[in-house]
Amino acid sequence: MDMLQNSQEIELPWYRYGMVWMVILLPMLVVLASSFTIYIAYRNAPDIVPPAITQSK
Repeated sequence: MDMLQNSQEIELPWYRYGMVWMVILLPMLVVLASSFTIYIAYRNAPDIVPPAITQSK
């Protein structure tokens, strides 16, 4: 009886496999982190040319 039960595999739904969530969540995490990095870089961007030099002429 045990031999019969062990040979049959139970089909799980796709969301019950951990590998699926890793494949979905890792790229989403990268997109979120890069968006946050772009936001920080845009928000704290230094002036390329100081305003005193451009207004001197």
